[in-house]
Amino acid sequence: MSDPFATDSPVLVVDDIIARPGRQQAVLQLLTGAYAEHARTRGLVLKQTIALPPFEQPGTPSQLILIWEYPSLNALWQARAAESDTALAELWQQIDAMSLRRTRRLGRPEPMAGCERAPEEPAPIDEADNAQRWILFVQPVAALDSAARAQWVTAAQALPGALRSQAGFHQDYSFLPDQMTWEVTLPAAVGPAELLTALPGAAQLTDAVELGVTLGSGVRDALLSGTKRTILLGADSALSGERLALLEHVLAETPHYITALRNWRLSRVARSHGTTAWTHCIEQEVFDANVFLTDYLNHPFHWAVVDRFFHTEAPELSAHAFLHTLYPIERSALAEPLRS
Repeated sequence: MSDPFATDSPVLVVDDIIARPGRQQAVLQLLTGAYAEHARTRGLVLKQTIALPPFEQPGTPSQLILIWEYPSLNALWQARAAESDTALAELWQQIDAMSLRRTRRLGRPEPMAGCERAPEEPAPIDEADNAQRWILFVQPVAALDSAARAQWVTAAQALPGALRSQAGFHQDYSFLPDQMTWEVTLPAAVGPAELLTALPGAAQLTDAVELGVTLGSGVRDALLSGTKRTILLGADSALSGERLALLEHVLAETPHYITALRNWRLSRVARSHGTTAWTHCIEQEVFDANVFLTDYLNHPFHWAVVDRFFHTEAPELSAHAFLHTLYPIERSALAEPLRS
């Protein structure tokens, strides 16, 4: 069976650290001692260390490069699922205190063919001027069977006066199980709680965001039937303008590399209704939800470029909150024509 992303091949992790004057040995000892022991339990093995220069110069920073290896891409993802160790976070805090800066990059020994940016320029989503765009996460008060869920979706999608309205109950691997994502574009300002009155039963609003500026969008398959994914991010408030711009650029570029994402939109959040201060919303449509565990997860643009902004061990970590939901769609929610 074809494996275009070589999931059984090793993945390299390269730490590049500028140690403060007089701290070269202390940083190296932490990494080759306590950290290497912890990493080994997760399949990450130290392959090489480079000290530049290979001695301390009084009053002068020094560079340390450490090259680690996961035996496979699958091993990387297994390790990523177990990185909430507080001792590990404290260890990196010690290293950062003794360093001027550091980077962590992932890659492979050779370039990977067929993973370059797609040459196409998909059409942008048709947006309504001065419209209000809401994404709601709705919890029915009573348990619903499949027939009742279908009635709720029908009622939500028939919302009077909406320019667009799509909804669906969450699939496996979603946050907020047994809830519904409801996406509404309205010509006039309406509060999210007011929309719940259109549903055929009592409901609670778990969370809601009003979408602001669109940073990027694309339509490859306007008639797509499959799965819609919605991601909410809470970017760290302390991010510099440069760091925030880099995060947004990388997120906007993702579908241009991962072409299994057929339709998409990246937006800033204008307003959050719940307790979390969401800053960005990513919407993605695919033919099959399994894409998110295969072509999306294993594409090198995801694990080598995007993931460092969400990796708890990476200095580029930029988001403090994350939520995602999946729901089935019979037609594209993003490319649906605006209603008159």
